[in-house]
Amino acid sequence: MITESHVNESGTVAQKIFKRYSGGNVVGYDSQTDFFVKEDPTYGTKKSIYYNSRLKYNISIEPFDKFSANELLSSVKKYDNGAEVHKKNTFTYDDDGFPVTLLNENTYESGTSAGTYRYTYEYKTY
Repeated sequence: MITESHVNESGTVAQKIFKRYSGGNVVGYDSQTDFFVKEDPTYGTKKSIYYNSRLKYNISIEPFDKFSANELLSSVKKYDNGAEVHKKNTFTYDDDGFPVTLLNENTYESGTSAGTYRYTYEYKTY
């Protein structure tokens, strides 16, 4: 599992990303640039939207749920200036336990909206 990755710009490390795992899920995500960002996720027990396509290797700056086995229910992204963004995910599932819809709600620590997004997933068997 990838625990640390570096983002380089013109040969200089511009960002360091640190991941911590437990039970097949990323349980902590820290990003160190000119400021420090920490993200604390909460997972459920059902399949991730990336269940059959989880990344084994970091190919760019990827959201941490692409490395996790279970669905991401919520997370809090904390910035060193005290700002926070809270994410809440609500899924519906098919008969095989795969997510088919996602409602993603984001709010700032003040309670104001940072955006709401709806997703629909389709699966094909080959």
